[in-house]
Amino acid sequence: MQPLELAVVAGVLGAGAVLQSFTGFGFALIVAPIAALIAPDMVPGPLLALTLLLTLSYTWQAREMIDWRDFGYIMLGRLPLTLVAGYAISRVDPVVMSLVFGLFLLGAVAVTWSRVSLSPSPAILTIAGGLSGFFGTLTAVGAPPLAIAYQNRGGPQIRATLGANIILGTILSLCALGAVGRIDWAPLAWKTAAALPFVLCGSWIGRRLADRVDGELFRRIVLLVCAISSAAVVIAALWKL
Repeated sequence: MQPLELAVVAGVLGAGAVLQSFTGFGFALIVAPIAALIAPDMVPGPLLALTLLLTLSYTWQAREMIDWRDFGYIMLGRLPLTLVAGYAISRVDPVVMSLVFGLFLLGAVAVTWSRVSLSPSPAILTIAGGLSGFFGTLTAVGAPPLAIAYQNRGGPQIRATLGANIILGTILSLCALGAVGRIDWAPLAWKTAAALPFVLCGSWIGRRLADRVDGELFRRIVLLVCAISSAAVVIAALWKL
């Protein structure tokens, strides 16, 4: 990457980590579309690894608050769809995959912006877990379906439960991608290590700004940037068809 592109990616990684500290999710949502345009080799492998490490940092502290019943329902849907996604990513044309990727991101931004919510019943949690596993494996953005299911509930227990699902689901996604030959583990390790300082810096800043900055305004600005970059991914994919 050129120095300017490297600076943009570093800034986006930091901004995504700040957003995560405000809302409990959103890191991959803002990073993925810009990385797909500037550094496509970051998606989905290294971005999944960074999401895993970032989520581990706050879920471990709240591990006693995990709702294992909800966790089970989510994983019931997530595991089979993760395997389906691993198979699909090895068979689908990359241009078509980019189009699906961009359209999914636009949809995720729309529902996140509107705060659409559902009652987190066992059926809804299982469906949300399936969608999270499928799109998380394809695009590294798996949190929005879970966040929508839990939109009207808050507190440490919900964040811990979502975090636990993201952690295990991300590990499953990485394994599925590795099984179909879509991950070269050595490059993934050094790319993740190179990006991690920017993520940790953003997380540190976010925790200290949470009580001083209008989190909702920041969230809206970041989602707007994400929508624009996602639209650019869709346009680029359509141009190649």
